[in-house]
Amino acid sequence: MESYSTEIGTDQIRLLTKVARMYHERGMRQPQIAQQLHISQPRVSRLLKRAVDLGIVRTTVIAPAASTPSSRSRSSRRTG
Repeated sequence: MESYSTEIGTDQIRLLTKVARMYHERGMRQPQIAQQLHISQPRVSRLLKRAVDLGIVRTTVIAPAASTPSSRSRSSRRTG
């Protein structure tokens, strides 16, 4: 994991990580997070965006094999 200490403080990293975990791992909605942490919902939104910008949160999309273009063309050849 990269060192973020040169960009922002340790407390900020902890908050970003906490908010990201609440949202992504626990499935909490932004208003719930805001209420629990006593911050505004817009701030939660900004923290989540910042977590993505810093690489704390990464999104990976994995398409099922049946939905890839090459498998569709193979199946259409078999059925067509």
